[in-house]
Amino acid sequence: MLSVDLNADLGESTDSAGLLRDLQILSQISSANVACGGHAGSLERMQELAVACRELGVAFGAHPSFCDRAGFGRVRPAELPADLQQQLQGQLQCAARAAEQAGTVVHHVKAHGALYHVIEENQLVADQFLAAVNDVLPGVLIVGVSRGQLVRRAAEQGWRTVQEFFADRVYEADGRLRDRRLESALVTDQEQMCHRALTAIRKGRVSCYGGASVPITVETICVHGDHAESVAAAAALRSSLELAGINICRAT
Repeated sequence: MLSVDLNADLGESTDSAGLLRDLQILSQISSANVACGGHAGSLERMQELAVACRELGVAFGAHPSFCDRAGFGRVRPAELPADLQQQLQGQLQCAARAAEQAGTVVHHVKAHGALYHVIEENQLVADQFLAAVNDVLPGVLIVGVSRGQLVRRAAEQGWRTVQEFFADRVYEADGRLRDRRLESALVTDQEQMCHRALTAIRKGRVSCYGGASVPITVETICVHGDHAESVAAAAALRSSLELAGINICRAT
């Protein structure tokens, strides 16, 4: 039987409605990437979600970013922070503290937003990211874009890696995600989202903006958890995968 991890970015709000949505999404996924305070979230919310992950058997992961709460971590800094590695260490330490207090562990680390993309373009940033993880959470899984620089650099350094596919994002012909600011960057139709995920798993290819397709490796599938349709999208994707005989389980 084919197996795939299903992940979502959570902990990005501090109100009760956001917590309820996160908990509903948790019931559909196998791995959670929890905001560490850089772009959103709080230590209290991390702790609440770490407890929920432990109780539901969902892998608890850290989701660090550039320190940019105003831009939700999606704005590229004009200049890279001189203390980026230290910023990342601080966020990862918060995630580790939350996990410990909840009686669980940090299973994986996945960068958020602009940091996720800059890592793919800048080898120095990729290495700083891995160094920060190694300082705080040695041995965790590293999640990165399929066939990208981060998973390649991480594998070269002996890390276990997980290659990610985005069911709700459109790809460019070079295999990168289409900029959110451009038209047709998001996949909002659930049937289309599920079809894209199944095609990527079965055929190892994804259709891109403009009609081309590129090869892709799918070890985990992301559904974003920061919008009103997140719960329905996660449920639809899980149901579609299971009906196709694909097992949902955390990456190892």
